[in-house]
Amino acid sequence: MKEKILEISFKLFKSLGIRAVTVEYLCTQLCMSKKTFYQHFENKDIVVDIVVTNEMSKKTIECSGAIKDSLNAIDEIFLSLEHANKDLEGLNPIFMHDLNKYHSATYEKFMAHFHEFNHDVISKNIYRGVDEGLYRDGLNVEILTKFRLQSIFMCFDQNVFPKEKFKLIDVAHQLLENFLFGIATKEGFNKIQEYKQKYKNSL
Repeated sequence: MKEKILEISFKLFKSLGIRAVTVEYLCTQLCMSKKTFYQHFENKDIVVDIVVTNEMSKKTIECSGAIKDSLNAIDEIFLSLEHANKDLEGLNPIFMHDLNKYHSATYEKFMAHFHEFNHDVISKNIYRGVDEGLYRDGLNVEILTKFRLQSIFMCFDQNVFPKEKFKLIDVAHQLLENFLFGIATKEGFNKIQEYKQKYKNSL
């Protein structure tokens, strides 16, 4: 039952935002009493923390797998993107806003993990691409890594890309595509085009 609560909770958080999903609403969707819910979880904060922590672990495993299985730096990006697309599709951008505002401890834990893990992944991908001749020589890897990290969170900024006007997955794709083309060599440019055809549901 605990796993079912976590599964449905995360689906509702993603589609409606965290704040909108009260314990009462969640119990209605699960066809259970609030008493049953509280037998498994002390409060909603704990549910939020667990589902976010689970997603952090899942994303880490998927990303590590994409790196291991990839043929080159650009292939690594597209393999990772296949996993990311499943998460971005249907994700309400308000999710991150709610996590930050109403569950700050979990948000801080998430951000610390995100920046540490992804800073390493992005910087190594850039160095790899340069070594493979797919990215340009002379890039300032530290600046570009920080830029890329910030651009990911820009997708969720409702002041910049309000969900009523912009689809989250489209914004994410546009920012990533322009980042890649900006650092690519001619060979890298052609490789990006090749992978865009191979992974038709990606960029």
